[in-house]
Amino acid sequence: MRKLLSCVLLGLMSVSVHAETPDRIEPPKLQLQGWQQKSAFELPRLFKIVKTAYWVQDISLWVDVPPGKNDWHMTANVICGALDAMGRPPKSFVALSFVDSTGNKPEFIAKMYCEPKSDVSPTIGQVLKELRG
Repeated sequence: MRKLLSCVLLGLMSVSVHAETPDRIEPPKLQLQGWQQKSAFELPRLFKIVKTAYWVQDISLWVDVPPGKNDWHMTANVICGALDAMGRPPKSFVALSFVDSTGNKPEFIAKMYCEPKSDVSPTIGQVLKELRG
């Protein structure tokens, strides 16, 4: 039952997002933070599967990948970890859209999310400051 529900939800997501996929991918001109600029440049260099990465909104990162039977949840976890390492703020949310742009029109593959970290662990300096006073 759980698997069936997941398939139905995934199907609904792909239909709604696919309808919004533009004919041509042209990243808009955005005022990106440093970690966002770095990620768009570094993700294709770090991961062989990523052809290009670009921000279409300040919370929406499109990742151009070849189609295939990949584990998109695991791929998203790895990319979210890379974004964290590049300086993604703990409270920021990122929507990852995996697309294949080898044809005339980009094809939507999957959508995943980098959730905000609600309980950020304190640094040792913060702990010592609290203990001292």
